Amino acid sequence: MICPGCSAANREERRFCKSCGARLKAGCSRCGFENEVDSAYCGGCGVKFAGPANAAAGQAVNAAPRPQSQPPETVRASAENRISEQDMAELLESRKKVSAAPRKEGAGPFGQDDIDALFS
Repeated sequence: MICPGCSAANREERRFCKSCGARLKAGCSRCGFENEVDSAYCGGCGVKFAGPANAAAGQAVNAAPRPQSQPPETVRASAENRISEQDMAELLESRKKVSAAPRKEGAGPFGQDDIDALFS
């Protein structure tokens, strides 16, 4: 990657120039994609940057803030891929134990007895 400030050659993974310290890439505020500082549009999500100064900072026009965590659908899909059928069957059996355990009157949906039943 060539630095727009001093024309020094830099490795692609660098975010700042090795010679002058100028910013080479900026993360998009919407999706986090690493764009070159002179990009008018994000290479990851296609959002238009507000202008040259904002493109350098990765500030998108009317972009929604980037979520701090994964949406539930993504998390669930990841968990489904890591839990074996046997583990899932054991979890469901534990759930049945909790549901069948007698509850004290006035207790909420789950109490200490429910938790104890899981480990007995």
